[in-house]
Amino acid sequence: INTWFYKSFFKTKDKLEWMVVPAIVVCAFVLDLLSAVFLGIGFSTLIFVAAFFRSGVVKYVANGRCIHSTIERPFRMSEWLNEEGDLIQVMCLQNYLFFGNASSVFSYIGASFESNTDAEGSKTNRKPEFLILDLTLVT
Repeated sequence: INTWFYKSFFKTKDKLEWMVVPAIVVCAFVLDLLSAVFLGIGFSTLIFVAAFFRSGVVKYVANGRCIHSTIERPFRMSEWLNEEGDLIQVMCLQNYLFFGNASSVFSYIGASFESNTDAEGSKTNRKPEFLILDLTLVT
């Protein structure tokens, strides 16, 4: 008991993960083994979802002036992209997309595309008009 219970507590970084094993053992003695297995699966699933919800979904956000395509374009198109690159927003997403994460990404996108005007009604800075979502790191 000293090795797997006491010493492992201090070796584990996430104490909530450590609590799953004693909860399974206690549940197995109090109820039955099948209930303990379901309890362990339930706790582990909740810990997994919470860990990925805390880690950000958006890896980085850039505009067309920072990131350039690898496709060779005619001079006029390249010139337009260089001048108007701030109208293009590139958002790289990562990890798992759950309902809460997807909702926060959606609200962030909506806020970034609203027009920004000052008191006189003139535009203070240019807001993006085009969005590129990079989903290569989404699993």
